[in-house]
Amino acid sequence: MPAELIFDQGLGDLFVIRVVGNVVAPSQVGSIEFAAGLFKTRLVVVMGHTQCGAIDITLKELAQPKHPIDC
Repeated sequence: MPAELIFDQGLGDLFVIRVVGNVVAPSQVGSIEFAAGLFKTRLVVVMGHTQCGAIDITLKELAQPKHPIDC
């Protein structure tokens, strides 16, 4: 489903990056940084398909408390 239809926007109204697989390349991160910096983006939405493993793992990782590394 195109993001423009989900958010009721026209073509060109959203900065959309599509990724196949569970890996985000540095160029894609750069595109997000570009959009955020140039357009003063206040919200970045990450969407996945139903039962998306990448989204599930990310949410589980974010839910874990962070512990400082002992040196």
